[in-house]
Amino acid sequence: MTGIDLDKIVSIAGFMIGLYLASALFNFLTSFIMATTANNLAKKLRTNISVKINKLPLRYFDKHSFGDILSRVTNDVDTIGLTISHNLGTFVAAMALLVSCVIMMFYTNWILAITAILTSLIGFSLMFIILRKVSKIF
Repeated sequence: MTGIDLDKIVSIAGFMIGLYLASALFNFLTSFIMATTANNLAKKLRTNISVKINKLPLRYFDKHSFGDILSRVTNDVDTIGLTISHNLGTFVAAMALLVSCVIMMFYTNWILAITAILTSLIGFSLMFIILRKVSKIF
């Protein structure tokens, strides 16, 4: 009577719910993979640092306390692990977005895509040239 197709609205809503669920699943998988990778890297770093500490001469420990060395190693490795777990996932997602945008640009209109990429490269080149000259002033 009102001209509203409720079946179409329900199908679109179901599709959107499916997209949101898929997005949540992929976000969980990305976070899980990045956390696992960061923990494995931190474990490998700790193992390598432990081997290095065991090879240090005894006179090194006479000058530095073992607690200070252990504290520095622990804090540095934790910082590296946290940085990787938080930033690597964002970096991978950004690179995937960039590649998919470039593919879609070429799929839509290859002349416009080449024009956009070339103007971006020229703009970045000019920016780096200007930054080099201006950085001497500051």
